[in-house]
Amino acid sequence: MPLCLAGKEKQQLSFLHVYHHASIGMIWGAMLHIGHGNGTASFGALINSCIHCMMYSHYLWTSFGWNNPFKKMITQAQLVQFATCIMHAVTVLGYETILPQHMAWAQFVYHIQMLVLFGHFYRKSYIAAREVKLAKLK
Repeated sequence: MPLCLAGKEKQQLSFLHVYHHASIGMIWGAMLHIGHGNGTASFGALINSCIHCMMYSHYLWTSFGWNNPFKKMITQAQLVQFATCIMHAVTVLGYETILPQHMAWAQFVYHIQMLVLFGHFYRKSYIAAREVKLAKLK
């Protein structure tokens, strides 16, 4: 059975998870098909690969039953990733002359969606959970 479906890890198979992994393949497929999957467009893929290395290192660590004190920081890094990609898209919209503008707008809209979805996840997982813990202590 895959790790993400074993035991308590079922929570990882969320709308956010499925949406991101289903949509990113289609987006990159389209970029490669029209010949724009290189140059400045590869920035998002690079930063996403770095974040996934962090995530899968976390999954490996926790698969041994060890607690990862950096879990919250990984989610924060994901939020920074999407904010950085939004700034990149804005820069491309203002200065890029090779990548078509509609592709930069697609990147901008996609990363806004990711920032909102991951922001909801972060709020639910860390901020709301902390508030519940504090309420129980009172």
